Amino acid sequence: MLRLIPIAFIFCIVISCNSGTEVKGEKLPEEESGAPAIPCSAEADLLPHNQFYDKDLRRLVRILPAGEPAVHRRLQVIATPDCTLLLDSLIENAEAYDYQLAQITYNLSSKLIGIKGKLAVYCVDLEENAMLPPLLPEFSGERMALDAQSGQIVRLEVWENFLIGYARDYGAFVFDMQDHRRPRAVLPYAEYAAGDARFASLFLLPSEPGTYQALVPVYRPASGHFDINPVFEEPEELVGPSENPSMMRSRRVALQKRDGSTMELDLASYLDR
Repeated sequence: MLRLIPIAFIFCIVISCNSGTEVKGEKLPEEESGAPAIPCSAEADLLPHNQFYDKDLRRLVRILPAGEPAVHRRLQVIATPDCTLLLDSLIENAEAYDYQLAQITYNLSSKLIGIKGKLAVYCVDLEENAMLPPLLPEFSGERMALDAQSGQIVRLEVWENFLIGYARDYGAFVFDMQDHRRPRAVLPYAEYAAGDARFASLFLLPSEPGTYQALVPVYRPASGHFDINPVFEEPEELVGPSENPSMMRSRRVALQKRDGSTMELDLASYLDR
């Protein structure tokens, strides 16, 4: 099973996001040198943070405007430094909507790039230079639309083989991408609904065999911050979901550890922070 990324790194990312700084897995060349040295510069204007450079594979990923009226949906994967075009594809788009790269990309081993659509998310496999089929977020229970914007994806992050995001009024969602060709939605182990389209969902993500990391992702519309909220400093040996019944619709959750101890969580407290 995939080892989840070091928890200290998650804490650094959370601090950076809360301070208003956008963080990417790899910096573009001009960010490293301080000089404008982006390889294979685009002729068209890009949206902020809509290009990503993987210096291990020497791949540049970007989303360009296309069509009339111009909509940012032309995906390119380019090999540097010779600027060979490896992928040039239009993302499906039935209406005028600008696609954007995931706000955070930490993909040192997975080499996945996430793309935030309106109601679906997409992934690019940089090792195969291929775009994967769209993924529709899944939730633990019925979600009620409050207005025409409900369900729109406002946040997407890549944490190695996991996609973590948030859909407006519907809450957090997670995809396990360990098998890139057969991704699966990870449903919460427990969830608390505050009654005003706010959800605190507890996800158990497998790490090394027998261990889990627990996350309670929460999006704060007023500030625009998306907090991953890891529960453990390191993955813990837990009595896994297959052996312990889910505690759905529970405000208070007790996570049972293999050593016989328990850790109690008040999910409502994550919404009040």
